[in-house]
Amino acid sequence: MLLLLPNSPWKNNTNNNRRINDNFTDLKDRFSLNIPGIAGVNESVRYLLHRGVAQVAQIEAELTQHLLAGLISIDNVSAGGPPVGISRAAVVSFNLRGVEPVFVANELERRADIACRPGWHCAALAHRTLGTERTGTVRLSPGPSTKMTEIETALGVIEELEKETQAS
Repeated sequence: MLLLLPNSPWKNNTNNNRRINDNFTDLKDRFSLNIPGIAGVNESVRYLLHRGVAQVAQIEAELTQHLLAGLISIDNVSAGGPPVGISRAAVVSFNLRGVEPVFVANELERRADIACRPGWHCAALAHRTLGTERTGTVRLSPGPSTKMTEIETALGVIEELEKETQAS
């Protein structure tokens, strides 16, 4: 049996001294009562069944390709992953040269109320491949309720940031 060390990232959060393959006899430790998570998955499945997986995929693909094309048209912006025109997940990781990803993310939120995620995204090997292991990236992920105007707004903010950083 493998014992977990007190500072192990794999430890059970409810009992730091429990072994990985113990049989959980306490009901509170035996089942995850993540009711909000289960309800969220349930509603997601309902939504996809109602709207149609193919339609959602098409909407996300169009938005993602538009976002990617707009990003790479901005000077000093680099984007990871497949190029424009190649199928990809509805996620675009990018960097604005010379600007920390967290600053870009904060400005997107402050200037346009656009939520995104800066950093490493639990993907150390991907960042090593992209050459972004020091800084991480900014990640935008359009979904089926994202509007094309929101993509244009995000691109506008990023373009403004690029011009501001070049001017300084």
